[in-house]
Amino acid sequence: MRIIIKPLGLVLLGGAVVAMVAIPRFRSTPSAVSAPAPTSALFLPPDGWNAYGSEGGEATRKPATPGDPRVPTQGAIHLDITKVGTNPWSVGMVNSITSPLQEGEPLLLHFWARADQAHPVRTALQLAAEPYTEAWGTELTFDTTWKEYAFAFPAKAFAASKANVVFHLGTKTGWVELSGIQLQRRSK
Repeated sequence: MRIIIKPLGLVLLGGAVVAMVAIPRFRSTPSAVSAPAPTSALFLPPDGWNAYGSEGGEATRKPATPGDPRVPTQGAIHLDITKVGTNPWSVGMVNSITSPLQEGEPLLLHFWARADQAHPVRTALQLAAEPYTEAWGTELTFDTTWKEYAFAFPAKAFAASKANVVFHLGTKTGWVELSGIQLQRRSK
């Protein structure tokens, strides 16, 4: 018995072999890495950000135009820092947390940022009044390209409006832009 495979049959046979090898691999390939699990609460009102200058620091806030399709445009902030004081907190942005936080509650601070030059920053979740005790904080440096930041941490217990998220920006003059700032409850 002879088997004769004509050109069309060869193409079909080759396609079947490729399908048997490629389709299972394609199906098992994971999709793009997803963002953190959906959250159940937003704790910062998007229009609640206030710029401040104290201890000799001065800054002017205006809307920003990100110009990058990855960066949210709603609520984007441009801050011109014209004078800094002796402390990093002499210029900054602050927003009051509108809901109570429970001890150990998993939180996610997420935002986009850039600056006109390398700009050291401290961001924190802190008591809204003296002594401004930090429940969480980190130091980072914004640079000239938009970068996405996400920090997961456990909450300390705070009543509504008794804590703030802050960005201490008083390390140098220039401009800083922030967008898409959210503090969210993470799924466990």
